[in-house]
Amino acid sequence: LQGFAYLATVRGYVRPEVTADPVLAIKGGRHPVVEAHLRSGEFVPNGTTLEPGNAMFALITGPNMAGKSTYLRQVALICLLAQMGSYVPATKAEIGIVDRIFIIKVGEIVFSGGSTVRHLNPDIEEKVFGLSMSTFDTQEVPQKPAMLHIPGL
Repeated sequence: LQGFAYLATVRGYVRPEVTADPVLAIKGGRHPVVEAHLRSGEFVPNGTTLEPGNAMFALITGPNMAGKSTYLRQVALICLLAQMGSYVPATKAEIGIVDRIFIIKVGEIVFSGGSTVRHLNPDIEEKVFGLSMSTFDTQEVPQKPAMLHIPGL
């Protein structure tokens, strides 16, 4: 607990509101591991909002190496820290009870400049990272989900 308190003070974490409501609202969220390896202010904070009556599903798309996996891990880590009673790397966070976190393991790939897809299945590297990639080719990308489960969402 002392380590969490120290990180919260040094890195500007905030106290999350953990609620029984099915909500996930993070403003100014930062990936705690990536941020620790960058100079102060280099990590661009972002937000996430999933709640009833609003968006309850997020489809995250983008080009290769755009930070999709980092973003998913960031949200998972913020939820995990909040559930453990720690302050979180965000400007504001309201998080419902999270009973499961499913995420793929890719080890040190975050810092090596590699791609999650390339790490998961090097055999499809030519098709996925080639100059021409059709919709048919992308069907071979591993379908390993990264998701949080918040009861009621």
